[in-house]
Amino acid sequence: MCMSDLKIFGNVVGKFAREALIVTDGQMAAATLRYERVSDAQGATVIDHVSVYNPEQIDDTAAIIGRNGEIESAFSDPISFREIFYDPRLSPKQQKFCIATILTVACITVLMLISLFAGFGKVLFDITASEQRAKHGLLMIPDLRTRPINVLFYNTVNKTANIEDYAKEIDEYLNQYRDSQDYMRTYVRRCSPGERSDDNLWCLFDIERELGKACSKDNNYGYDEGKPCILFAFEDRLNWVPNMQPSSHHLPFLCRMQYQFSSNVFANISYFPSLPTSPRNGAFYLNQIPSRTVKDFDGKEVVERDGDIMYSLPPLLMVKLSFPKELGPFTIDCRIKDNVKGHEFSNLNTFKGQIGVSFDFMPNTS
Repeated sequence: MCMSDLKIFGNVVGKFAREALIVTDGQMAAATLRYERVSDAQGATVIDHVSVYNPEQIDDTAAIIGRNGEIESAFSDPISFREIFYDPRLSPKQQKFCIATILTVACITVLMLISLFAGFGKVLFDITASEQRAKHGLLMIPDLRTRPINVLFYNTVNKTANIEDYAKEIDEYLNQYRDSQDYMRTYVRRCSPGERSDDNLWCLFDIERELGKACSKDNNYGYDEGKPCILFAFEDRLNWVPNMQPSSHHLPFLCRMQYQFSSNVFANISYFPSLPTSPRNGAFYLNQIPSRTVKDFDGKEVVERDGDIMYSLPPLLMVKLSFPKELGPFTIDCRIKDNVKGHEFSNLNTFKGQIGVSFDFMPNTS
């Protein structure tokens, strides 16, 4: 290689070296210019370039403009009911299967709704029937249905457990019964068991004679002597009459008292009035069954003080309980009986009212 060639090569290498040095110095200068010392902390805040407004950003919130400059609807054509359930891409078998499935689900849904409404209606009917049944038939005083639990409490030691409430409820019912008798005295008369009420005069229930002194206000209805009494009335405004023989004048009634911790049944129960042919049974007088509207001598219905139509008063019966002092609690079941010898009848199941009352009797002997 000659000297001239070496000189040319050296000039080229030197040129490239100077250009590289210039580029390096420029980058360092740019880096130096980018980072500057600031005097306060706020000046060191980094600017988020993403949030900076970009004038070239596309605005996609504008309305869709059609060819004629008008806003076009997203759904220009309405969707028909057929398009929802019908897909032309399905084969005939698939279409039939889909239609059958839809119809089956619809039928099942309709049947479930019908069953639901039928069950709901049945519950409402049963509740209404139960309420109506409780208004007619056997009524117990004191009425344990108005209390939180269906239990008759009685303390045989100090005679304080609910005695005042029980005796007061019996006394209030009998006083109201007497007031009604006095108000309708023009339309009542004393009857023997074999006599019946007529259209103008109704048979009177003699409280003092029929209930006697064993269950009276004088002994606090038996609660003071350890033999509590319970009053029963037979309310029959449904025009029901037992189909007894003409020689029968009483509706039989019976209570059973069973010790809850054994199968022993105690018959230490007295009735006022009792069945003449069977003192172990109580009796409601048939000449007061059913209760009917009271009419005056002109055939007009008599109205009570509160404005309601007056009905003849129901027959009453008092039950006196005697029980072993060392035992308890008991379950007591009282009901109308249709199979007492000499007083049988066969239409008790047609009566729509209440024919039996059950409750727990808990004497406290300690």
